[in-house]
Amino acid sequence: MPSGNWSFPCSPRNPAKVRQELRLLAGLVPSWRQRGLLWGPRSGTQLEFGRQLRAMGDGIPSVPSSIVNVQRSKVDTQVGTRVDIQGRKRGDMGLRTRDLGRNGAVEDDDPAALRFRTQTGALSEDNLRWTARARFGTYKFFGFVYTDAEGFAELTPAGRRFIESPRPGEVLLRQLLKWQYPDNQHRGRRWPAGEFAIHPFVATARLIRELEGLTRTEVALFCFTMRRTEDAAATAEAIRLFRDRLARSAGRTGKAKAAHGVATAARARYEAEGRRVVLGSTDDYADALIRYFRYTGLFSVRGARIVVAGGREDELEELIYTSSVRPHPPTAAPAPVAPPHPPAPSPTPGRRGVSRPPTTVPPLPLWERGLGGEGDAGSSHAAIIRPIQLALGEAPPVRLAAPQPLFPAYEDAIAFYRYYGDADEPCLPWQEPARLAAIARALDEQLADVRSRELQLRTGRTALGGPQLGAALPDDVDALLELVDGLRRKKRELETAIYAAESRTPQRLKEALDFFAAIVAREVIDPPTFLEWNVWRVFLALDQAREIVPHLALDDDLQPLNPAQGNQPDLEIDYGDFVVVAEATLRTGADQRQAEARPVTRHILDAQRRYGGYGGRQGSTERPVYGLFLAPRIHPDTATDFFVALKYQVIERRTIVAIPLSLRQLIAALRPFTGTPAAPAARVFTPARLRELLDAWVEAAHAAHTGDEWLAGIDAALRRWLVAIGASTSDVERTPTAIPLPLFPDT
Repeated sequence: MPSGNWSFPCSPRNPAKVRQELRLLAGLVPSWRQRGLLWGPRSGTQLEFGRQLRAMGDGIPSVPSSIVNVQRSKVDTQVGTRVDIQGRKRGDMGLRTRDLGRNGAVEDDDPAALRFRTQTGALSEDNLRWTARARFGTYKFFGFVYTDAEGFAELTPAGRRFIESPRPGEVLLRQLLKWQYPDNQHRGRRWPAGEFAIHPFVATARLIRELEGLTRTEVALFCFTMRRTEDAAATAEAIRLFRDRLARSAGRTGKAKAAHGVATAARARYEAEGRRVVLGSTDDYADALIRYFRYTGLFSVRGARIVVAGGREDELEELIYTSSVRPHPPTAAPAPVAPPHPPAPSPTPGRRGVSRPPTTVPPLPLWERGLGGEGDAGSSHAAIIRPIQLALGEAPPVRLAAPQPLFPAYEDAIAFYRYYGDADEPCLPWQEPARLAAIARALDEQLADVRSRELQLRTGRTALGGPQLGAALPDDVDALLELVDGLRRKKRELETAIYAAESRTPQRLKEALDFFAAIVAREVIDPPTFLEWNVWRVFLALDQAREIVPHLALDDDLQPLNPAQGNQPDLEIDYGDFVVVAEATLRTGADQRQAEARPVTRHILDAQRRYGGYGGRQGSTERPVYGLFLAPRIHPDTATDFFVALKYQVIERRTIVAIPLSLRQLIAALRPFTGTPAAPAARVFTPARLRELLDAWVEAAHAAHTGDEWLAGIDAALRRWLVAIGASTSDVERTPTAIPLPLFPDT
């Protein structure tokens, strides 16, 4: 059955992890070749790589990511029921698995493909092999690895460049520009060349550019079913109609029904056409796609939408409209000459007063129509050129441009990965000396303004300054790239300092505390990373710390890009006399303990070693380190682990203070300092007050006998502290008391 959609790998979802894991693979590949071990489940290579991944300690789940997401969604319903794009409660969704095709290529969902066993709290060897194949399939999807003609695993030049480059985002950008359907992994009857002819990155980026961003739901519902690059025009109009329908829908349930209606209609349409469309996975695909797009540096987020990053609009415009990927055709066929781009026509008034070019569709390049020409209907690469459907006879909502030519010899694995794995192609249009010099000077002018503003905020003095670059700039492209990188980095550092200075107000604290509701409801792009970012905003707004060190990555628009790496805490707050290590997660079920308890205690122990102090009651003369573990709801197993680590010193004979706190309890503790009528401005936050509360929570642990009792003691201590500072206790979440069941109930 032919497919009606393309897909995107979800394991790992963080592109920064791909770099780490490729480094592991790069160290193993020479050894495998020397030992004559081919890539496969029986040779031992997949098991060895799976063990290396596991040892890296980056939290690889013991079940596929789709199942982990379902389990997480089930417990999320205890915080607030969420309805997916198909109108079902996320907690009621069936388990989904991804079929691993040839060489570990991640294909569509198929429950029959589940081939692993999980042991209690551990991974079986089959599971480790599965993880290795899934990861290899992701690397192969992006052209970073391949299996050669002999069957050995090998990194492509692009894969090695991705590991080594100081600009990995640009390496990924080149790969996304070459990404096409059909390709060597996705072809044949499932993705017939007569129906699929798309560069998904280009088509999706055009929608983001023209529609002022896309939400994750819009990406999930509309983008993955585009089969040709020029389908973006009709898709944009469908998204506009969907937005109008959402605007008329009341409440979260009404909006969920609107999304469900679109998904149901799409499913019925594709079933009638005899196509297989995996709409149940597109939400996961959309989440991963947005993260990888943002890693290129060309995209950021604004609210719930992925948008073009500030200052990068012209660069993206050139990539998706005026430049194109020009793959070299196979040597067996004469090299066709693509028609030149026609001159830009005069704009005509479009919808909502936007000027758009007339609806002239430039001809497709020759190899897009088939290697044998227009009359070669028998060619395996022949494509059907269909007219574009525009709603209501209006001008196209997305500008039309010549579709970028596909690489025609994609069925030849060696030829395709020689093309796809080329680290230098395509050439990014701005990477030439004159353009880079112009970008550097523009950044230098912006930096002068930012530098003056930061100095005024920090010292109260007005400084008159200007651009600092001299008249002569380097001629070498690499030197200019380093210069541009340095200017962007300095600009981001100063803007972060400005943001921190402007965030130290009660009003900003209120905004940050209120924003937790949107994060828990998953109304933002990448909720886990936004959770870390918002906790950072909360402690910035309190304005009493000597130093606040966030370990998440920010993009050039100061939006959260990647969460803290596995060997770092989310946030460190130095108050001088004591230190707080903050960790945050959206997990609320049994997997909370499995994924978080051990890393959190390890991060607190590392901080104790660096700051030289123990926690809480030990009375150390050095600075104590308190850990705050934040989640929408604390699972009892997690509380028990932290309780044992604190009270019984089971980790290296040290007292590890990791205080489990729900987000509602954090909000209740800090709401009195927001300067609202319910929180008078006279009530000022001080580190001494915070330490009183932290010590009260530690004392509650020593007075308790179980983790459940400690959770109840945390509630009680918080209420007493709020009463002591004259604040309301109405917002405190009361922990339910555990009622023991009889061992032998009456029958």
